[in-house]
Amino acid sequence: MWLCCKRARSDRPAYIRLLAMSPSGREYLRQHKKEISLPLISKLSSADPVEAALDIRASSIFPMGLKDMDARMVAMKREWSTPPLQLQKS
Repeated sequence: MWLCCKRARSDRPAYIRLLAMSPSGREYLRQHKKEISLPLISKLSSADPVEAALDIRASSIFPMGLKDMDARMVAMKREWSTPPLQLQKS
């Protein structure tokens, strides 16, 4: 699973943000990482803040529904710093 974020005023994405990976997805990335022309971002904090502005704005929508301001801050921090989910084969 991934999210592709576009640059401001450009049709070309600035980066690919990894949200989750299955074991087969990890293997695919390991084999093809050098062939991917866009940077792979595993944490939003790794992205250029200017290029990630839309992603950051989109990530702040969910916490807005939380009434408690502390819970909002925790949710936003988690979005900013959490690496991709490592899905297990079921």
